[in-house]
Amino acid sequence: MFFVLKTQEGQGGLKGKLHDYFNPPEITAEKITPDGGLAFYVVTAKLYRGIIPWNSISEVCGKLRTKAITQNGAEPDPESGIRLFQPEIFAQRVLFNSAVTTLSKMQLDPHSVELCFVDENAAVTDIVYKLKDFACRLKVITNCTGIYEQIAKQLLKNFGLSLVIGNRVDDSVLTSTVLICADPLPVPLTYGGILITNKKRRLMNAAVLCGKELALAQKIRDLMPEGVDEMTFAGALYELCCVKELENTEYKSLLGNS
Repeated sequence: MFFVLKTQEGQGGLKGKLHDYFNPPEITAEKITPDGGLAFYVVTAKLYRGIIPWNSISEVCGKLRTKAITQNGAEPDPESGIRLFQPEIFAQRVLFNSAVTTLSKMQLDPHSVELCFVDENAAVTDIVYKLKDFACRLKVITNCTGIYEQIAKQLLKNFGLSLVIGNRVDDSVLTSTVLICADPLPVPLTYGGILITNKKRRLMNAAVLCGKELALAQKIRDLMPEGVDEMTFAGALYELCCVKELENTEYKSLLGNS
């Protein structure tokens, strides 16, 4: 569960000042349950004496105060205890799903492709079996070597494909034809292949492909309040509300840096 904060202007003029002086902040909470998932809340707060009443919002939200999404990048008062939610697994899944679709369209010769990907916490192990079709050799950078050692055995036994496992970006990564890597992981400026990433980055010799807008179903967009970041909102639905239909979400397209 999480909450989305919406703000409204309070009454203006002398009447509004008198209202704020004699009354506590006006805060309401609406419970919303998406199809196939757990509920989240839309908390609406009127500006109190011209500012967002963070402390009062924190009291209303209780334990949910650490899983907040705000409109238009509003930053909570640190002393209120409210903390912004940042998706981790979902953003990575979106990138890898999009990479699979894009690589299938590029029609690269798999016999000449060495593909490296970064999966620090083994969040996208299932997608490895899709990536295998695009390369003669795979390499993963991960902190979860034990999990990937088992996958490497399966790939070699069932498909005759080797998966090299490492825990840092080294020279072998720089020779990869394709590198799938979410920021802010370090990719040296000398990398010269195809970098598929979540955020724009300029490299001297690489073709950099990054996504911008998510391909979300309209029913998901209908749940999302105006001014809320779509990756953060959809990520919260996936990671905190278990909306599994978002598991295969992709970018509408991966675009090259211009």
